[in-house]
Amino acid sequence: MEGKLLGIKQVADYLGVSTRTVQTYVNEQNPELRLNGIYLGNRWRFEEKDVRDFIERRRKLSGQKGSEEEIA
Repeated sequence: MEGKLLGIKQVADYLGVSTRTVQTYVNEQNPELRLNGIYLGNRWRFEEKDVRDFIERRRKLSGQKGSEEEIA
């Protein structure tokens, strides 16, 4: 496996949003705005790459530029 899997709380903390907002991102109908995740058992899990890709897509759509930071 390339990267570790993150839980909703970890993703929410990293993005600076609530867990409810992360759920909204996961359920987004527009694929460009959706946060891709994996539903394992009864919990969502997210690969670090998917979170970075999500940030980059959102950044491009809003016209912002910036560098990626490592997820810890």
